[in-house]
Amino acid sequence: MSNAKTQALLKVVELIPMFSSVGQENAARVVRACEVQHLDDGAILCRVREPSDAFYILLSGGLTVLSESGVDLAQIEPVAPVGEMGMLTTQPRSATVRAHQRSTVLSLRKAVFEGLMRKHLAISRQVHQNVLTILTARLVDSQQNHDTQLKSLQSLRRRLEAARAEFASLLRTDG
Repeated sequence: MSNAKTQALLKVVELIPMFSSVGQENAARVVRACEVQHLDDGAILCRVREPSDAFYILLSGGLTVLSESGVDLAQIEPVAPVGEMGMLTTQPRSATVRAHQRSTVLSLRKAVFEGLMRKHLAISRQVHQNVLTILTARLVDSQQNHDTQLKSLQSLRRRLEAARAEFASLLRTDG
């Protein structure tokens, strides 16, 4: 791999939240542990319910996240990770990911990742700290979304009760 390509990949890896602040030397170790994978338009990167045996970083192109029933859930643009939480938790894939155009990903296999984490404790510590930060942020976002949706539901219930009361009043005056 050329030095320019390696430097570009280092910058990409450092942008991935899971690898934030691992340092350039450790980011280089991560890059060396990855494989480049090319996907044709329509190719499946991973399928729902399959084992989460790798995670990916989209370098170019575009990916579509699909539900089990084939509903388009999200679009993934470059430089984004795919499947990192499933790989860390060993949960099966929660969705199918398909290329919607010719795409290139960096692939990091679970066994290789685990070996890297065992061999380089500084990477392991920083990745685990980053994952905790990511999960905490997701939990806070989820709670805020829940609270917003609950307030909206309560408002709709009040409006429904008011409409029912108005309807009942109209029935009494018409009768």
